[in-house]
Amino acid sequence: MDKDIWRKDVEKYGGAFVIWIDQGTDPRLKVHNSNGVCYGMANEFIKAYQEGQPGPFTFVNGLRDAYLIWPGTSRIPPKYLQIQSALQARLTAYKNGLRLLKLELEKAKQDKKPAVLEKIQKFMDNSIKQRYGPGMASYETFKEDNLTAPGEILRRMKATVKTNGPSYFLIFMSDSKSGHAIAFGYRPDLSGSDKYPAIYEYFDANLGFFVFPSEDKLADFFNVEVWSELYGNTEYSSIEIASFTAKKGIR
Repeated sequence: MDKDIWRKDVEKYGGAFVIWIDQGTDPRLKVHNSNGVCYGMANEFIKAYQEGQPGPFTFVNGLRDAYLIWPGTSRIPPKYLQIQSALQARLTAYKNGLRLLKLELEKAKQDKKPAVLEKIQKFMDNSIKQRYGPGMASYETFKEDNLTAPGEILRRMKATVKTNGPSYFLIFMSDSKSGHAIAFGYRPDLSGSDKYPAIYEYFDANLGFFVFPSEDKLADFFNVEVWSELYGNTEYSSIEIASFTAKKGIR
């Protein structure tokens, strides 16, 4: 992908181009395969920004400094490559386990066994909490036609912020063959400058990290540019949204 074109696209929506990643063309990642890296990076973004400084500073500068490591052509910090096998194995185990639990859940519903139903639901809840971590405030999963998926993701995040306040979101999108993780930050409680009366963030290992001054600007960028260019030609229709409540007024 063309970095300069995406920079112009971000600026077209009044956004700030913080850092470029584009994992698909990173030479080290092409050698190692990208399994698990997008989730690892998005998850660390969430944790760093939810906790506040020095987390955001360390996270962003860790990405910026990746190119300093020989041979100077990679944009992915080595630690994500080192743990990617473990991340992918954990994801596979999570998906397989959840699939089996859902089958057991349906069977318990059909057999009308409320005690078994409650027990299975508790197992499912614990499995989800283990995947997304103790800081998770809410979780939802749904299926949506690929064409309308971005709008539904944005609608649900907006509803969560209305209920829980400023939040970060880890989104996992998948079909039967593949998946991808992205992250958002909804911080109407923060102001960066006169041009940024609020801070709305988008993190995607396929692109980079960008900041927008309003929810509408972020939504337009995600809908018009990101989804149509990158994910509208996939079959992603299974969506998971995990929310993490921000520390109000702290970054």
